[in-house]
Amino acid sequence: MYWSQLKAGKDQGEYLNWSLEDVCRGEKLTSSGEMKSLEAALAEGHVTGTCKLDIFARIKDPTNCWAQADWAEAIERYFEVTNVWRCGFIDPENNKVHPITHDVDVARAVEKGLDDYSSRHPVSLKYCKRLWERSVFYAQRGKIKEVGAQIQMLEFLQTIFAHWACELAQIAAHAETLQWMLEVLVVVVILVTPIYYISH
Repeated sequence: MYWSQLKAGKDQGEYLNWSLEDVCRGEKLTSSGEMKSLEAALAEGHVTGTCKLDIFARIKDPTNCWAQADWAEAIERYFEVTNVWRCGFIDPENNKVHPITHDVDVARAVEKGLDDYSSRHPVSLKYCKRLWERSVFYAQRGKIKEVGAQIQMLEFLQTIFAHWACELAQIAAHAETLQWMLEVLVVVVILVTPIYYISH
């Protein structure tokens, strides 16, 4: 498992990307030349919650597992795994949890992803994944009369995800993940290695 990035707090309208070194230090230099504390960034939060943490993890390929009768034979690959955190504290007086960041509008966050992946950063596979997230959300929490339409959308998207064209897109996604891993890990090695030799 390897660190990718943590997103929390804003810098000129964009969310800050925190490296593992930034988090350990507890502060990050912004584009305006000012230092922002991790505490302040977490208080500002992210569109998905308190923060969004991405890691690289070697796990069994879900697409391969569906085709395998034996889970143990499934191929392991590196994936970028997203963790959405909502942090808070328990009030000792009423035992209720109080979030340290604003309430999250999940539907709005998904709609933003749909907008991004169809315009500024066009990626058809990620767009379809956001459509899947939206239909799952409304199928679970939407109006009863709309559930049938959401289930139909999920069934339609399932045929897309099972198509060979989607498999090609997933291969490209695996290559993109490996490229991003190399870029992140090279930076980590450059930053950490001098500190390692000085401290030993």
